[in-house]
Amino acid sequence: MAATSSQQVAIRRQQLFRLVAVLMVAAGAILVTVFGLVYYSARLIDETSLQQETLRASRRIDSTLLKMHYDVRSAAVWNDAHANSLARNTTWMHENIGRYFSDYMSYPVTVVFSPDGTPIYASRDSKVVAASQEAQFIAAVGPLLRAVRDESIARNSFVSDHRAYGFAAHVAHEGIVLVGGSPYFVAISNIVPEDAAHRDARSEDPIVATGQRVSSIIPRLAQDLALYRPHLSLQGTVVPEPYLTLSAPDGTAIGKIAWQASRPGGRLLIRAAPVLTFLLVVALVALVAGMVRIRRLFVDLADHEVALEVSRREAEDANLAKTRFLANMSHELRTPLNGIIAMSEMLHQQQVDARGREMTRTVVASGRILERVLNDILDVAKIEAIEVDFERVPFDMSGLLLDVTALHRATAEAKGLEMELNIMPGAAGTYVGDQVRVSQVISNLLSNAVKFTDHGRVAITARRCATGLHLVVSDTGQGFDRATSNRLFKRFEQGDSSISRRHGGTGLGLWISRALVRAMGGTIRVRSILGKGTLFSVQLPLERSQALEMPALDLGDGGRSGHEDGLPPLRVLVAEDHEVNQRVMMMILDTIGAKVTLAENGVQAIEAFKDADFDVILMDIQMPIMDGLVATTKIRELEAVSGASRTPIIAVTANAMAADREASLKAGADYHLSKPVRPAALIEALSELLAPAAT
Repeated sequence: MAATSSQQVAIRRQQLFRLVAVLMVAAGAILVTVFGLVYYSARLIDETSLQQETLRASRRIDSTLLKMHYDVRSAAVWNDAHANSLARNTTWMHENIGRYFSDYMSYPVTVVFSPDGTPIYASRDSKVVAASQEAQFIAAVGPLLRAVRDESIARNSFVSDHRAYGFAAHVAHEGIVLVGGSPYFVAISNIVPEDAAHRDARSEDPIVATGQRVSSIIPRLAQDLALYRPHLSLQGTVVPEPYLTLSAPDGTAIGKIAWQASRPGGRLLIRAAPVLTFLLVVALVALVAGMVRIRRLFVDLADHEVALEVSRREAEDANLAKTRFLANMSHELRTPLNGIIAMSEMLHQQQVDARGREMTRTVVASGRILERVLNDILDVAKIEAIEVDFERVPFDMSGLLLDVTALHRATAEAKGLEMELNIMPGAAGTYVGDQVRVSQVISNLLSNAVKFTDHGRVAITARRCATGLHLVVSDTGQGFDRATSNRLFKRFEQGDSSISRRHGGTGLGLWISRALVRAMGGTIRVRSILGKGTLFSVQLPLERSQALEMPALDLGDGGRSGHEDGLPPLRVLVAEDHEVNQRVMMMILDTIGAKVTLAENGVQAIEAFKDADFDVILMDIQMPIMDGLVATTKIRELEAVSGASRTPIIAVTANAMAADREASLKAGADYHLSKPVRPAALIEALSELLAPAAT
């Protein structure tokens, strides 16, 4: 018995020893495996990091050359540039080519060549210099110059006349050359006219070359690409890897951009080795405690996720509450504003003496300014709620630009400013898009240009581009610095945010303009020089309309009465709870000889509808007891049950959001008018709904 017990103890002891040995081997294997994996991962991280750094540096070089390609094209496809370069007008070339590349594109050196390759203009750092001073630059770009000249001659020799101009005739080459021991990025392009009218078949094209030092982008490699201590070395200098070789157009190596590899994997391995060893030992010794701790961490993480979800919902609720507040504020402001604008316009029409008309004109103008501010706030709510709808209808671009320019011309002339409108031949015509939104963007930019310009001129230029339409609004105003341009498109921001600023405004116009342009798939950019002026550039992907002419849109005559339109006196039911708005509606309808029945809520409106026949119903939406949506729905139900003909219903409400318009139409309304309602707009809506029935 005792022997049996001893044997059992020995067996258990051996089993325990085996278990300990297995655990030790397992621990050793785990330790070796973990450190091997960490070392392999560190090496893989270092290699991947180096590949990414090299790829980013190479892409930056390529993107720099590509940008120069498009920048030089922007000044090379131009009637004036072609004509003045052939005429060797150095003054014009300096102002419009040399200074353009230096001041706006940061390309310090520019040389213009005659068609035979002779330099006729040179500038460096915005100053005209003799061509001999840029002899090294001219010699370095010689191969690219000859390539552009030969390709330009060949292309113009084999294409038809209608393609020997514009982008079809444009030739550009870019590359890296060595100028006096310093690598340069250069771009060379022929200068061609925009249209056939400026193309002389007997003449060849002048050529422009511009460049910047490769060293100018080295600081940005550290800032933008996070390269550690990047520097430029000439070919022949021995530098350790990593580096990127700079090659000339013929493939010759002319320099290197080198940097110190970050090696995040190696640093991670060194830092993590002691910690990993300690953690592995602790994990093997206290596995149970670790599991408990892990379980506790998972519980805490779950709690944090719940708290994060609650915070996210609270933020969404707060944003929704803000949007609702803006919509409610719009409603509350539009209700009294409806009375102010409508009454003041009618009062202005009734004035007979000059002083009375001047006073009422001021009231009308102030009301419209307040309406514009309100519309800006409402546009913010619509954009944030993603409720901006864009139409796709044909419209005449020239007519739109003429109308917008005329809108601001009086203000500009009152300040002694010149207002210019330049519509390039390729830009005129019919486009498909949202005319109202395009007009709103251009009007906002023109309004700012006139507001912040005290002398000189304001100009708007329209030209076709590869992506659609390019619109430029420029001025000779006070301008602003780079810091101001970075915050200019933010909400409630203005160029001068000081208390003593001379110009008012909500600070929403540019933010709304950028949001609308982006929603239409376009881009908006700004360039400004302090004390010299500002240039806003808008590119919109607008398609040409295939229609030969604009479709006729019959809106009726909003200024004539129902009698002048051949309509009988109207019987109108007005459902409106606000006393001022009741008087506004009655006075407007009185001008067309309408017979008006008033209802102060939806219940009274339904009862009045049952007792009498009406030609049209003007239905407010927010009313006590029963709102306008419910009342409209019930009226449509009564018509369906009785088989009566459909009575036109116009929703006249301060609810101006897109969702409000959809709700009105869904409830059964035929038209939606937002307050403040102008007399002409209401009469126009009545004519549009009732004139077809009368005929």
